[in-house]
Amino acid sequence: MPKLEVIQIDRCPKLEVIPSWLICKASCLKSFSVSRCELLSTGEEIGKGMVGSPNMQLLKIKHFMGRKLPGFITSFDFLTEVQVIDAASISFLPPLWKLPSLKRLHLERLWYFEFIGRDFMGINNTSLTLVDPFPKLVKLILKDCYKLNRWEDLNSKEENEVIVMPNIEIIHIENCPNLDVLQHRFLRAIPSLKTLKTIRSGTQSYSRWKSAQSFKKVSQGVVCTPHTAPKVQHFVGTQFPIWITYSNYLRELEIYNVDFVSSLPALGKLPSLEKLYIRDFPEFKIDWEKISGGRNFHRE
Repeated sequence: MPKLEVIQIDRCPKLEVIPSWLICKASCLKSFSVSRCELLSTGEEIGKGMVGSPNMQLLKIKHFMGRKLPGFITSFDFLTEVQVIDAASISFLPPLWKLPSLKRLHLERLWYFEFIGRDFMGINNTSLTLVDPFPKLVKLILKDCYKLNRWEDLNSKEENEVIVMPNIEIIHIENCPNLDVLQHRFLRAIPSLKTLKTIRSGTQSYSRWKSAQSFKKVSQGVVCTPHTAPKVQHFVGTQFPIWITYSNYLRELEIYNVDFVSSLPALGKLPSLEKLYIRDFPEFKIDWEKISGGRNFHRE
């Protein structure tokens, strides 16, 4: 099958082995998807053949029953997208940062995934790896990872020296209720980040504020100033990060369903803000004059 480009295998519970010749001889193979094949518990049965596919661009693993993802995933030089959805037992990830062409990483419903460590970003205990981690990654999605509770941050020295995800534009975090703190230094260290979405996630240090005075407080020991705020242009979320009120780059803000809200700060002071969307605040009285400072925003 020299012209085979796509392989999709779904709901084959008795399938134990995918013959390596099927994949090795498919020199044009670009997309491989396997779902609900419980007996392929380690994935190594697939990987031995897949490594010989030089054109592989999309790898999708769904309803995976193994305890760890197979190491062969990091062997594809041209892989641009990885999707891991509904993995019942995975608690850690292979070094996906090694993939030189990866542009989109989608991790969803990793039920026992609790911790994103420095190794995820290609950083060891002493220094950064010789290769830039995630050199081409543009979009990162973390969704429905209910036990995820920590994302390890850069230290103060690394913030100025480390280059991680130099081309990332979108970070989307949704339904990760135990992830209480986002990486302050990591966010500041990626100048390409344009859109940050944190929807129905924990981030308690950001979300539980009762008045504009809360924005003057220091959160997690990090002082927020226009200089240290992330260069995010578009924020969507169900919480209100402290750094937003100090951002010189934010152009579009969407916020909804924030708990314990009684007022909003003077967003009209943000020099680059062009669009403001405030949704689903049934008990909240909005003082538009205070918020906008006379500026015109889109609001729904």
